[in-house]
Amino acid sequence: MRKTKIVVTIGPASSNAVTVRALVDLVDVFRINFSHGDRDSHRMEIQTIRAEAKARGKSVAILQDLPGPKIRVGKMMGGSATLAQGSTVVLDASEAEGDSKRIPVGYPPLLESVKRGDMLHLADGVIRLRVEDASHGSVACTVQAGGVLSSGKGINAPGVKLKVEYPTKNDVSHIQFGLRQHVDFVAASFVRSASDLRSIRRLLPRDGPMLIAKIEKMEAVKEFDAILAEADGIMVARGDLGIEVPIETVPEIQKKIITKCNDAAKPVIVATQMLLSMVSSPVPSRAEVTDVSTAIIEGTDAVMLSDETTVGKYPVEAAKMLDRIARTTEKSPHAYEVPAITPAAHETGPAIARAACRLADYVGAKAIVAPTQTGSTARRVSMNRPRQPILAICSSAQVARWLCLYRGVVSIVTRQAKTVDWLFGRADAAAEEVGLAKKGDLIVVISGTPGVKGTTNLIKVSVVGRKD
Repeated sequence: MRKTKIVVTIGPASSNAVTVRALVDLVDVFRINFSHGDRDSHRMEIQTIRAEAKARGKSVAILQDLPGPKIRVGKMMGGSATLAQGSTVVLDASEAEGDSKRIPVGYPPLLESVKRGDMLHLADGVIRLRVEDASHGSVACTVQAGGVLSSGKGINAPGVKLKVEYPTKNDVSHIQFGLRQHVDFVAASFVRSASDLRSIRRLLPRDGPMLIAKIEKMEAVKEFDAILAEADGIMVARGDLGIEVPIETVPEIQKKIITKCNDAAKPVIVATQMLLSMVSSPVPSRAEVTDVSTAIIEGTDAVMLSDETTVGKYPVEAAKMLDRIARTTEKSPHAYEVPAITPAAHETGPAIARAACRLADYVGAKAIVAPTQTGSTARRVSMNRPRQPILAICSSAQVARWLCLYRGVVSIVTRQAKTVDWLFGRADAAAEEVGLAKKGDLIVVISGTPGVKGTTNLIKVSVVGRKD
């Protein structure tokens, strides 16, 4: 089975039932970008995903991606304007349509925060403006790099400390909607510090959804350790990140983030432009294939598609390509593995999980089976990146969906175990049911005490189909 998880973004090109049905067989998590679309369309997307997943008998998760305090250009006359290099343009808070001489900005704090010499990046960094004067509620700039500026394009101000409301009122409303729809993950955009995450955490119930921090600000890179400690998972959002920091440093930042997430046993998603050429082409570039493969070798839990599946001509083909790249890369001898010698585990659960992975190698087990109430046992095994697939036997459908982001884990839902004997017997049967093992094969079973949450203290080598 493929161990690397695939996340795809739903949009106009992929929200119909036929395409969702095809994607359900290929992917693990569906991302819904709340920066675009309306509530009714998002509700329909969620209903379609769940209906198709149920029909296919597969656990797939839904990730709600919040807009965050994204600064955007207002309406431009005719939809767009061309900014010429060397020309002067003024940014202001007027709601009047903009043109090549004036750009409306729907975020007044930006106009109050910038100063002479600051650089503003528009339209994903294609257009660059140098601030010459900031006074009286408007900002005069020189166009350093020109281009076509369309309505609604983003504005980045690297290094500028903005007065930001976090979460925004819009985000709070989206979170409330997401909770009513029972989303599995909430992704917080433009996080700057752990306190931003805590502000969102207070809006979420204790039993989920899981909170994913998107790393796309320079401040987030500097405060990453504190953010990781607060988050349930991380997304490396390379689009805005490549504007906020020198673009040549993005690969190094990505690798450091992946390593720290692996060490913390928290899932990490690498996102943005992974197969961008497949928006218009049925095949990716060689560089894009290498990019995806590199992220997998570095140890990412998941890779993500955005434009490729929202507006692209080949959404299903793009997902299939990710699947092919992942399966091939996972066979590589260079793929990430946890070092054989690691720091001592001072808790029983992590130590048992590490021992289970080593034991599976020693006996040639076909799979590691982890009955789990909260998902913690399967997460601990996944942290060790075993060669064997991990089968999580869950008593909760939501826990099964949470595990959709963890590398190497496949989940099934069954009733909660009451005895150890029942638990071991169910593990054997489940491994055979999902095709990870057949009669006579060895599996390693790791679990906590039935009925007691948060314990991982049992380990057994079992022969599938043999009654002890």
